[in-house]
This record gives sequence, C-alpha cells and structure tokens, in this order.
Amino acid sequence: MIGAALFWRLLRRDLDEMVQRIVLEGLAFAFVIYLPVAALLVNLKTAGAWVPRLDPVDILLSPGLLVAIGIFVAWRRLQ
Repeated sequence: MIGAALFWRLLRRDLDEMVQRIVLEGLAFAFVIYLPVAALLVNLKTAGAWVPRLDPVDILLSPGLLVAIGIFVAWRRLQ
C-alpha cells in the first residue's frame, strides 16, 4: 500500500505528461498480458493439466518484465 502511494506521488508530481502516459501504457500492457496468462496457468493446474514448472522468481519477475516491454513499446510508438 505504501509502495502504491509512493508510485502514485512519483507519477503525478515528478514526471511530465508524456512520461506519465508512457508509464501508464506500460502498466496497462503488463496487466492485459499478465492477468490472462496467470489465470490460465492457475486454471490448468487446478484442472490437473500439465503446466510448466516455474520457480517463484520467474513468476515474480514476469510483471516487471512485461512493464518494461510495455514502456518500451509505448516509448517507440510516441517517438
């Protein structure tokens, strides 16, 4: 909760409008990709289907990687 409040303050006060837009588009990209993939993996595992064994580090780093990819895509599009 504290991290979210600090991020919101950084986003609103310290960044200009273009960087705010790029960061928000990167977060939206990550959310749109990560949520269905995570739900699919959980549902497949619950159903007893074979799913690849992932370490917790892989699972925790994937949203950060997706945010970085989303920021890169938005930055390239806005140039």
